[in-house]
Amino acid sequence: MAANLLELEDLREILERLSDKTAGLPLRERAGRAAALCREAAVRRGIDLRLRKAPGKSEK
Repeated sequence: MAANLLELEDLREILERLSDKTAGLPLRERAGRAAALCREAAVRRGIDLRLRKAPGKSEK
């Protein structure tokens, strides 16, 4: 989870920006914007948010 890797101040800024800009949007769109803001904050901090799959797991 990105929330575990980001600084508290980054998360507060993300929540503030979300509440200001997305109050009337559908949940799916708000979630997409939240994810984008988390990615932006991670890039600023030099954090890689790629999903890494466990070795040996086959896809179904």
